[in-house]
Amino acid sequence: FGALASKTGPGYIHMTTNGWDSEPEMTAALYAAGALPHDERVAFEARLDAGDAECLEEMSRLGPALETLFASVVPVDPTSSVRDSLLQKIAPKITSPFFVQRSAEADWQETSVPGVQTRLLFEDHERNIRSSLFRLQPGAGFPEHPHPGVEECFVIEGDVWIGDVYMQAGDYMRAPAGTEHGFTYSKQGCLLMLTSAL
Repeated sequence: FGALASKTGPGYIHMTTNGWDSEPEMTAALYAAGALPHDERVAFEARLDAGDAECLEEMSRLGPALETLFASVVPVDPTSSVRDSLLQKIAPKITSPFFVQRSAEADWQETSVPGVQTRLLFEDHERNIRSSLFRLQPGAGFPEHPHPGVEECFVIEGDVWIGDVYMQAGDYMRAPAGTEHGFTYSKQGCLLMLTSAL
């Protein structure tokens, strides 16, 4: 490509009403090297699409050289900053019916009970349901409370006493509407997922 490109100067390759001023091998080489101006590249691709014998022959002849060049290129993983930049550029074009709340962007709120934080996941006012995470520091707890609606509790981490019921990671409890939980506390600290009435 370098030898062919050295023959050219400004305006060496251009279209005329009678066809191409350059040699077919020169145009094909510059096209393969990505060195053709936009309008000339479009015109050359149109000739390829139309089945121009000379252009197709030159591109076929350059095939082995192109394969050798690309085979010598070592793939490089983009840095995290480059990846993030690309994702930000395409993000507006990506549409999804799913809502994602990232852990790093979570909004934990302090409750009125010392040592207890909550993170709202979802509220459905039509169904009167709220899903939240609760994080209890070691020794923290909250008082007895009624359940106007069904409440589901899943222990993600740690341990918790709900009244006289001991639960640990992986355990699940469902409290029917109209029931009441006794004093709830965690000895080691815990992370709970609760689904309850609003």
